Amino acid sequence: MNVLLLIGKSSTSHEAVAAEADDLRRRGHHVTLGTRVPPLPVLADAVDRVVLLRPALPAPTAATALLATDRPAPAAAPNAAVASEVSAPAATPAAAPGGAAPTRGIGGTARRRVRRLRGQVSGAITEPARSWRSVRRNPVLLEIARGSDVIVAVDAPMVRATWHLGDRLPLPEGPEVVYGLPATASALTRRTTRP
Repeated sequence: MNVLLLIGKSSTSHEAVAAEADDLRRRGHHVTLGTRVPPLPVLADAVDRVVLLRPALPAPTAATALLATDRPAPAAAPNAAVASEVSAPAATPAAAPGGAAPTRGIGGTARRRVRRLRGQVSGAITEPARSWRSVRRNPVLLEIARGSDVIVAVDAPMVRATWHLGDRLPLPEGPEVVYGLPATASALTRRTTRP
């Protein structure tokens, strides 16, 4: 069975998730990790594949900063392949007649800032909303979610993302979505006993 684990905050224990992922792999399941936090080596080695979501959150410890520089290329890693959303560089605006670059109007910029501030005050822009946005904008992770049997929201910011994935990919064909690592075993049992 294919299991997708989603992590959305840096305070989640990578060691606990690694222990659960290692247990799932020993039982013969294929485990993929979708995370906004660069995984510690113990977690990256415990899963079959890692998908880093953008925008990424700060690493949980200083040791994670060494992960990106000291780790071999994804193809050389024995247990984990890293795939991330790559955005094309922003196009530079063409110069207007007379040599001056075109500028955006001050009114449009001010309106966007006011709209963003209103969203932050009203709670419309929250960490769960950012987590869902990072999932839905990553085509690699969406493709993995379509092929998964169980999707697990490991922490609270990813609950909204798993709920939306479950809503878009409903049962019986789609994956079963659960919250928390303890619910993973019962979801896998239900999935295997389903006709």
